[in-house]
Formats: sequence, C-alpha cells, structure tokens
Amino acid sequence: MSKKLKLVYVVALCVVVALTMAIAGCKSPTATTAAAETTAAETTAAETTAAAETTVLIPKADDIILNGTVAIRDDDVGPEGDKSTPPAKITLGSKTFQDYIDMARAGKIEAEADIVNKVKGKTAAIVMNSMDFDWAQLQVAGLKMILEAFGIKVLSVTGGEWKATVQQDAIQNVIQLKPDVLLSIPVDQTIEGPIYKEAVNAGIKFVVIDMVPKGLSYKNGDYVTAVSASSRGNGTAAADIMADYFVKVGITKAKVAVLRLNFLHQVTEERALGFENRCAKYYPWIDTSIKADFDIADLVGSTYATTQGLLTKHSDLNGMFVVWDTPASGAWDACREAGIDPKTFCITTSDLTDSAALEIASGGYLKGLGSQDPFVQGVAESLSAVKALIGEEVPPFIAIPGYAVTRDNLLEAYKFLFQKEPPENLKKYYE
Repeated sequence: MSKKLKLVYVVALCVVVALTMAIAGCKSPTATTAAAETTAAETTAAETTAAAETTVLIPKADDIILNGTVAIRDDDVGPEGDKSTPPAKITLGSKTFQDYIDMARAGKIEAEADIVNKVKGKTAAIVMNSMDFDWAQLQVAGLKMILEAFGIKVLSVTGGEWKATVQQDAIQNVIQLKPDVLLSIPVDQTIEGPIYKEAVNAGIKFVVIDMVPKGLSYKNGDYVTAVSASSRGNGTAAADIMADYFVKVGITKAKVAVLRLNFLHQVTEERALGFENRCAKYYPWIDTSIKADFDIADLVGSTYATTQGLLTKHSDLNGMFVVWDTPASGAWDACREAGIDPKTFCITTSDLTDSAALEIASGGYLKGLGSQDPFVQGVAESLSAVKALIGEEVPPFIAIPGYAVTRDNLLEAYKFLFQKEPPENLKKYYE
C-alpha cells in the first residue's frame, strides 16, 4: 500500500471513530433524561396510588366527627325503639328545653312564675348507679339546678356503688319517702326491674336516666321519658378518631379489640354498635372481630386483666375501644405495664373524666373519645320531671348531643363539659 493510500485510510478511520463518539455522546444525555423521566413518572404514580389509598382509608364524608359537637343521629333510638327528640323541640311554658339548657350553661335559671306556682313544694329523689365519678356528679348538678329553680325539694341523693343490691335498698328507702318524682339510672336494668316497678305502682313518677329497667314500658305509662346522650354518635366519633390517628401514624391495616360489660347494658351496647358499625361502613381495614368483656364489680381491675390477656394472645393488636373511660383506664394501665409504644397503639372510649383528660393531654394511649354531656343531660331530665308534674306529656326518648374530644380540643372540651376551667395539670401539657 502506498504512503498516500495509507494516509487516506488513517484519516477515514479517524473520521469514523470521531463520528461514532459524537453520536454516542449525543445519545447519552437523551438516555439519561429518559431514565430520569421514567423514574419521575414512577414516583408520581406511587404518590397517586398512596393518595388514592388514603382516600379509601378515610372516605370523604360530611359526617366524620373528629372534634366538637356530636350531632344526634338518625339511628339514635330509645330503649323501646322510639325515635329521639332533641331538646330544642320540647317546650315547657313559653320556652324550650334548649332555652333552659342555655340558661343553665350561663349559670342562671329564669323559671316561669306560673309553672313555679304549680310545682313549688313538690318533692324529688335522685338515685344514681354510683356517686364516685364525675359523670354522676355533673348529672346531679344539672338535676338540682333545675329542680331548685322551680321550687321542687330534693329529698335525697344516693348512689348504688355499682351494686344492684345496694341500689335496690336505696330505691326501697325512696319508696318510703314518697317523693312525687324519682330520677334514676339502674346499675343492672334486668335485676332491678321489680323494685322500680314497685316505685311506679306506689304512684311515684319515674324519669329514666339512660336505661329502662326490665318490665317497664313508656306505652304502659310506667315512666315519664328516657333521657340519654347520643350513644351511637359517641361510639361513631370514637371510630372516626381512631381511624384518623392510625392513618396519621402510617397504620393502614389495623386490628383492634372491643371491650364491653359482661351483661346487658343498653347504653354501652349502643356505643359499641356505633363504633363497630362505623368501622364496617367507613373503615373496613380496621378489624373489630376481637371481643372481650369486663366485670362491673371491678371495672379497672377486670379490664386490666382482660387487656393483659388480649396483649398476650394477640401480639399484633393495634388498639382498643372500651365502652367507657373508667374501665378504659385499666386498659391503658395494662398497655403501659407491657411496654407498648403509645405512639403506635390507640385506645378510644366514651365519657370525659379527669383521668381520661390527663391520659389524652400527656400523649398517652387514649387518643380521644366521644363524650356525654352529663350536666346538660341532668338539666333535660329535671325539665322532664317538671313537665310531668304539671300534667304534660313528654316524648318517650330525649337524646342529648355528645362531644368529640381529642388532644387538639381537650382544653376547650373540658371547659364546655365540666363547666369550669381546666386544672393546671392539664394546661401544663399545652405550654
């Protein structure tokens, strides 16, 4: 090969190599960009999927309750299946029950003189299931405020100490006192039916608090009315609060236990139904199939032992719904003893007490609850007694709106429900 030909060959080879490198260089950024675009697209798709899953976990519904007033629900029915009547739809003279409730919250009752003249000097007796907890004391405060404003004398205030036999004795004593009206909640609505019937047969008007004793009927004229909180609503709020918390901490498939009393107790059963029905409809990813009972004879101790057993048997448990806060304290004590992380374990319940408020405020196991409004319930019960004493009919079932409480609105809720400022041991957690 001549030198000239060799030179041409070398030049041609260099040109080919240069073009190849140039082409490769041009393709490289394009490939990198395509890969980056693919990764971005995959990330966007993953985010879209996660957002879609969140939408399913917490549906877009106007009736989800996370804080504030728990409205009376369509499925709130009384002990005999009667549709609920709100306080705003019941009149006493020229005012509604809601007008009196508003006055009671303000601390001053202006009772109509003509009604006072009709009932002044009448007598009443109050028999609670127990007097050793906030709910009963707030009820009695509401009851006495109205009765005294209308000039009705309260002959006695007693509690059953959570024992049916003790309460039976208390009601027997009331029968001997011969009051015009009895306002009472049974410890055990089955066992105590006969003693309440005896009081009714003695001519004492009976205003039922929460649960109708067995054998008594509104249709037969055995009681004036039954007054209760929105129990279904409060159980529903407890489910909403739990689901919201689980999603916030990244739990998208949960197993929870439902703890009930070990005998028929209409109000707490309604709460459990509210909780379970809500989970079944809105949060099917929350498994509520684990059920357990606790004993009313030892509310805290029994629930503590029950919870210990559940934690041992179901190590994958994510939370619990307990039908009210006093036994729920046994559940969170057991969780603390077992070393369960409160950030990933959620308890919800019903009713607000100081101990429940402290557990919520401190970031403990209790994440929220649907509370009754016992002071207002007491006001509505005593207004029902006044209405009955002047010979007017009262609807068979009166429901009082509840209140959903979480850490976010705890101080506001405490003041609203307890009618007083929150104590310093709660406020310190918000400083």
